[in-house]
Amino acid sequence: MSYKKIQALTAILLLTFFYSCSKQEQPVVKKNTDTVSRNIPVKKDTVVVKDNDSLFDNITVTGVKKSADASTDVQKKLDDIFDKYLEIKNELADNDSVDTRKQAAEMLDGIAKASTDLEKDVSAKWKLDEAKFMKYQKAINDATTLKEQREWFNKLTVTLTEVIQKYGLPGKTIYELSGKNGKWLVDSKDSEDPYTGDDEDNSTGNVKVVRAWDFE
Repeated sequence: MSYKKIQALTAILLLTFFYSCSKQEQPVVKKNTDTVSRNIPVKKDTVVVKDNDSLFDNITVTGVKKSADASTDVQKKLDDIFDKYLEIKNELADNDSVDTRKQAAEMLDGIAKASTDLEKDVSAKWKLDEAKFMKYQKAINDATTLKEQREWFNKLTVTLTEVIQKYGLPGKTIYELSGKNGKWLVDSKDSEDPYTGDDEDNSTGNVKVVRAWDFE
C-alpha cells in the first residue's frame, strides 16, 4: 500500500473517531446545561393582591357638584386643613402621640391663618365650623394620652365630614371609613386605622368603607 493511501486511510479513521466521540458527549453537555438552567433562579412578575382593593372596590361613590356655599378660596383653605387632618390620622396610626400634638398645633395655626385671610369672605356658618375645628384641635394638642387624642380625633372627623359635604373638596374622592373604635376620612385607598394603630387587633377585617364622595 502506498504512503499516500496510508495517510488517507489514517485521516478517515481519525475523523470517524472524533465524530463518534463528539456524538457520545452531546447528551452529557445537554444534561449539564439542563441542570444549570434548573438551578438559575428565574425572575417572575409578582402580582400583589392588597386587601384594601376589595374594601374600596365594593363601595358606591356619590358624585357631588361644586358647592354654591363656598368660594374657591374657602375650598382651598379647607383642602389645606384636610391635608393636615390626614397627617394627624397617620401619626395616630403610628401610635405617635408627640407628633400628633405637633400636627394638631400646625392645624390650629392653619385654621387661624385661614380665618384672617378669608375675613371678608367667610360666612356665619364657616365661623361656627371653624370654632369647632379650633376646639377639637386644641383638645388633641392638650391631650396627654393616645386614647384621649383618638377620642377628640373622632369628634373632629364628624365635624370635618359635615364641613366637607357642605363646601366640597374639588377634584378629590373622599372615603369615610369605620373601625371598632371610630370613623375617619381618607382621600386614597388607605385603610390604616388611626384608633388601633399597629396593635395586634388592628386588622383589615375590622375596617369598613362606609361611603364615598367624588367632588366635582
